Amino acid sequence: MKIALIITKPIEKLTKNFLVDFIKNNKKDHLCIVRDLKCFNELYDYLDKSAKSSDINISVVNIMYKKASPINAAKRYLQSRNDIEDIRIINKNNMAIIENLL
Repeated sequence: MKIALIITKPIEKLTKNFLVDFIKNNKKDHLCIVRDLKCFNELYDYLDKSAKSSDINISVVNIMYKKASPINAAKRYLQSRNDIEDIRIINKNNMAIIENLL
């Protein structure tokens, strides 16, 4: 069973290299990125492509409606998976948590 880490808006503060290292080095965790569909950049494109690979533990949840709660959408998705035992939310106040996991 894996621990899911939901990362919301401050993902832009993380570099692509940091996220690549995190994904490669943390097979016990599942990274869930929440993306507003208005956000298009190289980092999200890379993460979206990575999510399609079966050997990488990452999901990208796209939010299409302004009224939709990004965290609730990600939680609903993760709760539907059989391999997740715990869900933790990473935001700008506790971003250091994932830095300590490397």
